[in-house]
Amino acid sequence: MLTAAGCFSRNYRSIFCAIVLIAWLGFPEESFAYLDPGAGSFAFQFLIAAGMAALFAIKMFWARIKAYFRGEKDVNAQPPSKPTADANISVSELKSDSPASLTGPDKEES
Repeated sequence: MLTAAGCFSRNYRSIFCAIVLIAWLGFPEESFAYLDPGAGSFAFQFLIAAGMAALFAIKMFWARIKAYFRGEKDVNAQPPSKPTADANISVSELKSDSPASLTGPDKEES
């Protein structure tokens, strides 16, 4: 049976005391740190970048956010796209093993 006193047994107590002692000796009372203007500039740059990232994330998921608050179910339903001009290749051009089929019908071989 595990009790509250058993959780903090003698073995754990000695490990805890060792960690506290190392931390107490490892950190000085006074710190002579110097923050130059570049550190403030870096912090400002980080805040601007975090704000821009948040705005970008909102922009990317805006349709889902609106659908959530409107109670809509299927947000990703989009009409099928129309084929582009590159999709108008004939089957014979795809089956051909000639170098002309690799460069396209309107390009010359070199």
